[in-house]
Amino acid sequence: MKDTYETTSAEETRRVAHAVAEDVLRAPRRDGATVLTLSGDLGAGKTTFAQGVLEALGAQGPFTSPTFTIIKTYPLPDARTVYHVDPYRVGADDLEALGWEQMVSERGAIILLEWPQIVAALVPEDAVRVELSHVDERTRRIAITSAQERTIR
Repeated sequence: MKDTYETTSAEETRRVAHAVAEDVLRAPRRDGATVLTLSGDLGAGKTTFAQGVLEALGAQGPFTSPTFTIIKTYPLPDARTVYHVDPYRVGADDLEALGWEQMVSERGAIILLEWPQIVAALVPEDAVRVELSHVDERTRRIAITSAQERTIR
């Protein structure tokens, strides 16, 4: 399934992210983590999208990019955990050493993975793929691809 949206503000991008988060919350908890990959050039809106997902899931901010910390962890009110991962400055071996397998195996966890192409071999096949791109200076295109049927509104 593939859905495409165009947004013209950070708030609109966060609204699309809220809908994705609500879809994740409606889905039955999985034995492993739900992985959402966030791809796009610098400034395309990956962090803004992640902020929207985190807000909708009920995580406590502030929400900043984990570019230098690599992984930020957010406990959720329903006892699940969200991992916001940015491997921009590391590789797959480093991410594995930081506990990737434990995160992916954690029942009900949610992983927001920026720059997935850097660690492509680690991305599960059933990941929800979110591609953000510039249409023009003000407009972003958000393409969401999922192997599973989703009810994103």
